[in-house]
Amino acid sequence: GNNEVLAAWWQPVIKVKYEDAYGRMERFLVTVGRRKFLTPTYRTLKETGQLDWAKEVYAKARPNYHSVSRETMDELLEI
Repeated sequence: GNNEVLAAWWQPVIKVKYEDAYGRMERFLVTVGRRKFLTPTYRTLKETGQLDWAKEVYAKARPNYHSVSRETMDELLEI
């Protein structure tokens, strides 16, 4: 339930492609709009070759994000 802990946890989850956690990560990305949590998560997905999945989730999450977060993620994900 702690977003600070969850945001840090996604990095190793993504790097080892622990897919059992991806449903929870998707819910996190759709419901949490803070750029400090989003940027490292989406960046790690991109860096590990999971850009397509990141874009799928982002398409669902984008309407919930603040305009500043949307601008950052649009650039990061090459939208």
